[in-house]
Amino acid sequence: MRPVPVLCVATLLGGLLPLWAQTCSYSVNPTIIPMADEGGTGTVTVFASPASCQWTAVANVPWLTISFGGVPGNPSSGNGTVGFRAAANREAAIRSGTMTIAGQTVTVRQEGANCAFTLNPPSAIVTPGGASGSFAVQTTCSWTATSNVEWITLSAPVSGTGSGSVRYTASANSTTSTRSGSISVGSARFTVSQPAAACTVTVAPASANVAATGGSGTVQVTSPCSWTAVSSAPWLRLSNGAGPGNGSFQYSADPNPTAAARSAVITVNGTATVKVTQAGSTCAISLSPQSASVPASGGRGSIAVTANCEWTATSSDNWLSVTGATGTGNGAVTWEASQNPAAQPRTGSIRVGTQIFTLSQAAASCPVTISPNSAAVPSAGGTGVILVSAPNCQWESAGVTDWINLDPPSGAGPVVLRWRVSANASGAERTATVSVGGQPFVFRQEAPRPVVSGLVNAASYAANALAPGLLVTIFGRELGPDDLVTYELSADGSRFTDRLGGVRVLFDGVPSPMVYSSATQVSAIVPFSVAGGQTAMLEVEARGTRTQPMRIPISEVSPGIFSIDSSGRGQGAILNQDFSINSSANPAAAGSVIQIFATGGGAMQPAVTDGAVAGTALSRTVALPVVEIGGRPAELLYSGSAPGLVAGVIQINARVPAGLEGAGEVPVVVRFDGSESQAGITVAVR
Repeated sequence: MRPVPVLCVATLLGGLLPLWAQTCSYSVNPTIIPMADEGGTGTVTVFASPASCQWTAVANVPWLTISFGGVPGNPSSGNGTVGFRAAANREAAIRSGTMTIAGQTVTVRQEGANCAFTLNPPSAIVTPGGASGSFAVQTTCSWTATSNVEWITLSAPVSGTGSGSVRYTASANSTTSTRSGSISVGSARFTVSQPAAACTVTVAPASANVAATGGSGTVQVTSPCSWTAVSSAPWLRLSNGAGPGNGSFQYSADPNPTAAARSAVITVNGTATVKVTQAGSTCAISLSPQSASVPASGGRGSIAVTANCEWTATSSDNWLSVTGATGTGNGAVTWEASQNPAAQPRTGSIRVGTQIFTLSQAAASCPVTISPNSAAVPSAGGTGVILVSAPNCQWESAGVTDWINLDPPSGAGPVVLRWRVSANASGAERTATVSVGGQPFVFRQEAPRPVVSGLVNAASYAANALAPGLLVTIFGRELGPDDLVTYELSADGSRFTDRLGGVRVLFDGVPSPMVYSSATQVSAIVPFSVAGGQTAMLEVEARGTRTQPMRIPISEVSPGIFSIDSSGRGQGAILNQDFSINSSANPAAAGSVIQIFATGGGAMQPAVTDGAVAGTALSRTVALPVVEIGGRPAELLYSGSAPGLVAGVIQINARVPAGLEGAGEVPVVVRFDGSESQAGITVAVR
């Protein structure tokens, strides 16, 4: 019987090989989920076929979150369950949101909130001249406050979720009639009532400016009723500040002793206002001396202040205190500096108006030493200590990066400083120099190093010896990219490449054809050049860094049969005589020919190129296998290259022995020179 063409294998086997020939199908249940307004949790069941198919779950609206199952960055495979949570709906309207689970759309419909609003107080009466006020909103829902009349304005915020408050301002009522208006908050209304204006007062001018040296002026009052004028500041005095009708009053401003401008307001009957603004005086200040120096032990001194205005002295640091901190005109400020406990000099300042007095203090005599002066840290991170010797003085650390932690970061006297370095996820070696009491300490952390934890036959998952052309799966950490990368073909499409996602697998330094790569698992094909050796040295190279060499024993053959679900057990990756996939629902007839797909058959004749995709010119295995089906010898018809598949995958054609009619699922075993494929692989026979 002639070997199977590549199109048949790729189309009919579906999930035959782990990554390059399987087709995935998905469904979810339920697809529409009702949810109460208070929110809650729920689950969605995912059906994925075959079991090796991966899937993720993503919430498409902010009020839905995925709790578990298919979380992005950690995909699930096969059948599974996704948990989600819906936040409470604070709006009265029904809302819908979707999640994308295994490529399928799941809709969550959430009821609207049952909104009730209570306002406290429910109403207010304001004076004719206008006033501001507020009221509380009690609810569990979202709300927006809206004024229903122009003379009532609202201050931000005018909306919220849950209980809150609304502040409003009613303008003066210039009419002769009482008026009312309202503010709507959801279904509730707040009522504002305002009596008519009893008396309209106008003043002229409405504003005035006076010199820093002081001054006076007159204000005309027009009113049909009695009035009284009131000043808001003691420096602005009034004369004749009351009257029975139209009239006037006088104001007088004292000299301004400060350099800053100031203002005050004169109010007539609580409604009419006159704003009086006074310029600041031209303030000239000088200090003598303007700087000083003190020893580390501390000291004190004074500053002579020459000024024609008010002034205030403030210190920039808590170790530099001042006495006599305020004054008008000429004066003096006394300062005192405490002892400097640090090994570094320091500088402080005293500000008097616009003038700066600078004080320099010497460092304490503090010879800080550290041991050791550097640390080499593995990529996984680590901890250690630095012995700090600083007799009777303070020290500080500086230059610490986000991946280094020092405890304590500062101290007084000798101490054991403990450091911790986090794992290096940068992909490259990194170095940082920190200062401890002025002494440099260097951290050097190696780049993440890939680690191999195991190697198995890619078909049987058995940890047997290697064989020429064997498809292997390698487990470990930091082996490759975070996301799975599958095989790539050469430019002419004739072979698998030996580098994939920045990863290479080497046996005795020879690059191997790559099947797939990821952070924790890679698959490759053992070069045929290992034939004849006793062992081979395995290395995985990721991002230019190689794993520790691992010596693996070599055998001429190491057979394993692929299973249909890539588990290494159960239904084998087998085609019936009519090229359909063998299964319990589609068994092979006794006496018919089946095609078994395996790896580890060893050397080929004629010799094949590593990673080559088999075409029409086929090679056969040098060693001929013995096939047993249902415990009975089976006639061998062919053992060699599988057309359309990569060199290392072999196709074995055998006839199902007579006498197995109706046997159902029976074991199938392949032996090469005494080496036997894994137990537990079956073929269905009718």
